[in-house]
Amino acid sequence: MEYWDIYDKNKKKTGRTMKRNDWCLKDDEYHLTVIGAVMRPDGRYLITRRKMDKAWAPGWWEVSGGGVRAGETSREAIRREIMEETGLDVQNARGGFIFTYHRENPGEGDNYFVDVYRFEMDFDEKDIRLQTSETTDFRIASPEEIAELGRQGIFLHYDSIRHIFMPDVDQERLAKQFAFALEIDKEKKIERHTYLSDESRMENDAEHAWHMVVMAYLMREYANDKIDIGHTMIMLAIHDLIEIYAGDTYAYDEEGKKTQTARETAAADRLFGMLPEDQGREFRAIWDEFNENETPEARFAKTLDNIQPMMLNNAAHARSWVENDICLSQVLGRNASTAAGSEAIWRYAWDNFLMPNVRAGRLKDE
Repeated sequence: MEYWDIYDKNKKKTGRTMKRNDWCLKDDEYHLTVIGAVMRPDGRYLITRRKMDKAWAPGWWEVSGGGVRAGETSREAIRREIMEETGLDVQNARGGFIFTYHRENPGEGDNYFVDVYRFEMDFDEKDIRLQTSETTDFRIASPEEIAELGRQGIFLHYDSIRHIFMPDVDQERLAKQFAFALEIDKEKKIERHTYLSDESRMENDAEHAWHMVVMAYLMREYANDKIDIGHTMIMLAIHDLIEIYAGDTYAYDEEGKKTQTARETAAADRLFGMLPEDQGREFRAIWDEFNENETPEARFAKTLDNIQPMMLNNAAHARSWVENDICLSQVLGRNASTAAGSEAIWRYAWDNFLMPNVRAGRLKDE
């Protein structure tokens, strides 16, 4: 007769035991089981199929596991279970314990902790010796194939253990990504020189970026050339991030523009240098592409970068143009290449944003 130790809610042994599958536990008592996945160096896993005459989950796929016997350690139990069910010995394999989860079944006497393991070792099909009383087949499956079995609802415990089939997270890389994500929160504090449409305040850089990302998707049909809209949207989302350090340079600030390139280049080095090296290169290349304005995506992004503030300025009764004594020739100079991204959008802006303000005297026509 096989016995299992009884544990309390803190996963401490109580000193008492129970017969295997004799569901007599109180609601605050548990037994301990183990589950262990065996992975090859190529990232594929050994999975086995339960016999069709099983009372529970017949024909489902699974990885090895079972109850921990009284006096047995968790690791001893998983080594035994894997050996019994597959013939593989994980004693010297890389890996080991990953995490624990638990389940409560109130009133049923069957509460349990599950210690989950993952091992890595080199093996192939000829090494597998199935426990024919428990299993009927095996596969060496990829994480994607296992996930599909999980979606079909025929992989035992998949929702509870799916993380062991995913690559280990590079904690240093993730920490850099979170640090970057937190740093760019500062973009929300960078005030631009464009009023909101209700003239209540100036917009900030993050609002400007969000507005253009939505406009890009909305108006993508008007791009002069075929564009990758996803690439255009991320370009618009990140192009002003460097202003966290460089500050916003007003479009008509001639003195500020003299140092703009140097300030923004230094800021790009600093900001994108926070990212993991590959992503830092990627973001920097996208930022450079926007500034070089040579690809269809960059030209369309530039069009929106120029038109969005013009749209807001028109809605705000040209307040920014009036306050800064801006004339039509300055606006046209700034927009010399705006039509290169979208002739249709530029023509619309000319008819609906510029000329009405010229006629109203808010934008001086020299």
